[in-house]
Amino acid sequence: KKKDAADSTVFWGTIDGQNHTISNLKIWMPCENNVGFFYALVGTVKNLNFDRLEVTGDSKETAHVGGVAARLIGTIENVHVTNGFVQGEKRIGGIAGAAMRAIGYSGFKASIKNVSFQGEVKGAVRIGGIVGETDEATIDSAFADVNIIVADGYAGGIVGYNDGVIARSRTSGSIKPSGESVGNAGGIAGYSEGSVSRCVSMMDLVNVSNSYVDFLLDNDIGGIVGDNQGTVSECLAVGT
Repeated sequence: KKKDAADSTVFWGTIDGQNHTISNLKIWMPCENNVGFFYALVGTVKNLNFDRLEVTGDSKETAHVGGVAARLIGTIENVHVTNGFVQGEKRIGGIAGAAMRAIGYSGFKASIKNVSFQGEVKGAVRIGGIVGETDEATIDSAFADVNIIVADGYAGGIVGYNDGVIARSRTSGSIKPSGESVGNAGGIAGYSEGSVSRCVSMMDLVNVSNSYVDFLLDNDIGGIVGDNQGTVSECLAVGT
């Protein structure tokens, strides 16, 4: 089986970083899926910082790439990334590529609380400053100061594709297209069929043009959510 930076496929235990910092970590696995500090996190990581974290994963559509975890089923709490760079194709997030429930295991739902990511996240689809895609996961008190570069769509300051709970979170930075036409972009979530509450976005959702091609954010664009099929309450957007 493929293994992660900790030489493990699935981590079930608990890591308490005691607020120490891991610096200058580069994970460059451009031919691998599911790339991150953890391949799959079912346990808990808390009280840990990363500075100058660079994670690059595969360009295949099935890939999950996250700064801390490619796939999150457990808990990430009080974890902060500064000067980060995360790149992949699908389900790409500054903290986790995807945060999901565990099929066949009752009681396992991903949880992210009191986290932050500062840096750049780059990919094609389902791109988030914190998580690329959620499935019944909860994100509480997250902050992303992130520049997102997206080729196709579903890009959000916190989550690209949300089917969970996003609460008390805030964003700043920008979402910029790298393709000719990009849809479903929002300051908090690109697409949401879950709930978004008490969030603030200061993100700029911008068009980029040059002498050759106009790159456009042109379909389902919102200060909070690009395409909302769920609920949004007590939120504020003050970006461009």
